[in-house]
Amino acid sequence: MARDAGKLAIGVDSNQNYLQPGTMLTSMVKRVDGTWQAGISVLGLKEGGVDWAVDQYNENLITPEMKAKVEQAERDIIDGKIKVQDYMEANTCSP
Repeated sequence: MARDAGKLAIGVDSNQNYLQPGTMLTSMVKRVDGTWQAGISVLGLKEGGVDWAVDQYNENLITPEMKAKVEQAERDIIDGKIKVQDYMEANTCSP
């Protein structure tokens, strides 16, 4: 466990910050809480489909500089300045 090793962890899929307060740097959140519709939906940052969690359990771990860099990266991804590898398109995580 990250806490036992003196490390920080990042949760995946849902906000897990409350599980180990002070150990969870953040959680990467997939927003799948909408109304279900048949078919394939691709929801990225622009559509609000993914996000990172900052709350009372991890806010002391996130500096204003870190938050500003993440927010700038989000804007750059949405604006197309940063290209994110599409695994489904390339069948690989490497560019």
